[in-house]
Amino acid sequence: MNEKLLKRNEIHYKTAIVTRGHHAGYYPGAKNIVLKLIFDGEGKILGAQAIGEQGVDKRIDVIATAIKGNLTVYDLPEIEITYAPPYNSAKDPVNIVGYAAENILKGDLDMINYDQFWVFAKEKNAIILDVRTPEEFENGHIRGAINLNVDTLREKLDQLDKNRTYIIYCQVGLRGYLANRILRNKGFHVVNLNGGYNLWTKVFA
Repeated sequence: MNEKLLKRNEIHYKTAIVTRGHHAGYYPGAKNIVLKLIFDGEGKILGAQAIGEQGVDKRIDVIATAIKGNLTVYDLPEIEITYAPPYNSAKDPVNIVGYAAENILKGDLDMINYDQFWVFAKEKNAIILDVRTPEEFENGHIRGAINLNVDTLREKLDQLDKNRTYIIYCQVGLRGYLANRILRNKGFHVVNLNGGYNLWTKVFA
C-alpha cells in the first residue's frame, strides 16, 4: 500500500526514507536509490517505494517478499543479500531502511515529512538546523535555516536554546541522525526531516 491509499482508508502509518548507493560507493558508477518504507506502529510492513537509475527492482522485490513472508521492519536489518562491490554494499539499502524504521519505532528518532514541514515549523515555532558543511549550505538550503556543521556541533551547543524545538536535516539523513543523537543526549527537543535535503530538492525543485 502507498500513502495515498493508507490516508484514504484512515490507516495510521509511519515512513522511513533513506538514500543509498545501488552498489559500494568506492566502486565506480554507484547510483543513488531513494527508498521509502511504509509501516505501522507495530512494525508491520505496509509497502515500499523507490526511485533510482539502477537496482530499484531488486530492493522492491526483497521488501515484497518480506511482506509475503510476514516479516517486520525488525527483520530487515538481518536479511542477508548478495554482496560484492560491483553489485552491493556490505549493508544493503533494505538493511539501512530497516535500521531507520527501528529507530523510529523505538523512539530514538522523531521524523517529519516534507509535506508536514512548514505546518510543524509554524506550530512549534521551530528552528531549522542544517548540519551539513558551510560549503553545502551556501550551495542551497531550506529557507530560514541556520547552519552548524555536525562535525563541530558539540563545541557550539551554547549557541542553541533548549527551550526551542529544532528541525534537523543534512543531505540524505546520516549526519542528521548523528546530530539528533548529540542534541537529544544534551536535552534538546529535535525532529529530523525524512529524506533530508536531497529529497527536499527533488520535491520542491
